Amino acid sequence: MNYFLYIASGLSLAICQTTIVPRLPVVTHSFDLLLPWVIYIAAFRPVHETLPFVLFMGVLMDSLSGG
Repeated sequence: MNYFLYIASGLSLAICQTTIVPRLPVVTHSFDLLLPWVIYIAAFRPVHETLPFVLFMGVLMDSLSGG
């Protein structure tokens, strides 16, 4: 169940950052929304659970945002 929660929350943050945040007129420069999520996961979960999610989210953000 935790894996599904991590994937769902990371995917929603990635979609929000690549589609919604750039369209807001108030937000010109925002920080990476996944950064607090990755820090939280790394701080409170073991490495064997954290590493696959961080790598997956990195690849996903790279392919979605082109960065």
